[in-house]
Amino acid sequence: MDYYIYYRKDPEPDVAIVESATREEAIEQLKKYFSPVAEDEVMKIDCHRDGYADGIMIVSSY
Repeated sequence: MDYYIYYRKDPEPDVAIVESATREEAIEQLKKYFSPVAEDEVMKIDCHRDGYADGIMIVSSY
């Protein structure tokens, strides 16, 4: 499974990470908790980059 990050810029931003097989599935999962969820607010991310410890998700560069 892949990881997707949802980021909605707002005065109080929403940020979430979801594990999903596809971007479309990730958007549907996110819609259960956030409204609205636009496609351009959901991006696939690599949380398991070489050189980082297992079990730590580094997302600050996204």
